[in-house]
Amino acid sequence: MPPTDDRDPFATVLDLDGPLLAALRDLPVPMWLADRLGHVRWLNRAAASLLGDTVGAHFSRYIGPDDVSDARELFARRVEGRLDTAIRRTTLLTTSGALDVELTSVPIRDGDDVVAVVTVVRDAALASSARRRPRPRLTPRQQQMLELLAQGRSTTEIAEELQISTATVRNHVRSLLTELRVRTRIEAVVTAFRNDWL
Repeated sequence: MPPTDDRDPFATVLDLDGPLLAALRDLPVPMWLADRLGHVRWLNRAAASLLGDTVGAHFSRYIGPDDVSDARELFARRVEGRLDTAIRRTTLLTTSGALDVELTSVPIRDGDDVVAVVTVVRDAALASSARRRPRPRLTPRQQQMLELLAQGRSTTEIAEELQISTATVRNHVRSLLTELRVRTRIEAVVTAFRNDWL
């Protein structure tokens, strides 16, 4: 019998008890992480209060029946690497009823493999309101960094794609975070999506 690889790629890349997810746990924007099969492995407090504590459930449990097949197809395309960031308006089934929302999903990669998908929820009415932050004045390189981060690229992947050193990538990302007045890469991406800067 051939040996099997028992490692969980999701757990290998994402530390559910690590500092990044601990910081995101209190972010007031609902978000969840799903593994390659679509099972929710983590949700922050805002998502848990909206959806209930449903770790282990398939993400499609949250989606209105008319949108489930499209949502599954888009998810499969992200996992296969054929689609990076997706923003989609849909009906979310919450603990207090159906809600019109905009879902932004971004793959998390380990090299060339997608190991998870992070999904951020925002109320569709708020998404189209004028309460967004004005677009910051980003340099072309900062905008490029923001777009690459939104695609789930790592420091190494960005360095290879742009043919620059990882130290230079870190410097550009640090500059971007300062300009956006955020502390983490994920916070930068969430802020950009919430304000339609991408």
